[in-house]
Amino acid sequence: MKNFNFFGNNSTNQEKKTKYDKNDSANAFLGGLLAPIIISFIFVFIFVVIALMAQSEYETILNHPVIQVITLLLSQIAFGVFLWWYNKKKNVDFPKAIKFKKVNIILVILSVVVAVAFLFLSNNFVNLLDYLLRLTGYDKSSTLPLELNNVGQLLLGITILAVVPAFLEEMLFRGMVVSGLVDKKSTLKKKILAVFISALIFACIHQSAQQFLFPLISGMVFGLVYLFSGNIWYSIIMHFSSNATVVIMSYISSGSDVVSQPIVYDFGTVALSIGLFIAAIAIVIGFIFLIKKLTKENEFFDTYENEEVEIIVDEKIESKNDNIDNQNEGTKVPKSSIMDTLARNKFLIAFALSIFMIVYDLISYIS
Repeated sequence: MKNFNFFGNNSTNQEKKTKYDKNDSANAFLGGLLAPIIISFIFVFIFVVIALMAQSEYETILNHPVIQVITLLLSQIAFGVFLWWYNKKKNVDFPKAIKFKKVNIILVILSVVVAVAFLFLSNNFVNLLDYLLRLTGYDKSSTLPLELNNVGQLLLGITILAVVPAFLEEMLFRGMVVSGLVDKKSTLKKKILAVFISALIFACIHQSAQQFLFPLISGMVFGLVYLFSGNIWYSIIMHFSSNATVVIMSYISSGSDVVSQPIVYDFGTVALSIGLFIAAIAIVIGFIFLIKKLTKENEFFDTYENEEVEIIVDEKIESKNDNIDNQNEGTKVPKSSIMDTLARNKFLIAFALSIFMIVYDLISYIS
């Protein structure tokens, strides 16, 4: 009997893949959700064994600086292991499939500027949403999980919280998920939907009600930049710039004696927050238009924009041929339908698990 492979057929004996499909996107979501949980269990077991061998308290082991760094990196370690294992198993030409390409220096600089501008302009709006969440009784600390008392800790924080996540999370959630859901024949509406799905996945992976809103918003921005540029570098740069800015601002505030006052939300404050957020969106839209203008080749758009009518006709002909083939072959189901069903089921399973974890987090912290 042939063994069932949950992640699809192994393609190690075939030519290298240069394009992800829907099944790969679903596997990326499920793997991105389950891998951190599995890795966490493994490391917890290791930490418990170390505590027993050292005849020390488990909490004492967790408070060791090295262990704290490893703990912060657990999710990223899991993402990295999954990316390496899955792409090797599927025999994927990783740089080409993820779309690592040459960059335009102007777009690189603007990626940094736009990311930082979007972060500051949307900050009040995100704080407003966070305030509304706290009204439910949800009260969870939003401070960074790392002390930033000196330059060494600052550099460590930037590495752990900005550099590593920018690469691994963008490769997984934009590089695999978006590119797997989009092809040259996809309509613009379907492409935008794919970006939204990747942003929703990105937010769900954080498994926290508080860390859901901004990852959803920023995930949309990173996904749109990736979609319209066809280059993973720009979303990586934007992700890094955003996270690094947060770390640097936390470092500056930690050395300040100024005590921040709570914001009083009245009509004027709410209107200002919404207005600044609209300005942030306008900047991103302008940046996307510029990307589209300066990008000469984009695998997500070339065929569809140049041959829209031909594609529609071809799809109708292909659909008619498929119906004829299905009638001739009886109850045989096309392979693509099976893969779509598998992908859809994996998405539903992963979304269900993510929502359960977020709801559990929300209920746990409601006072």
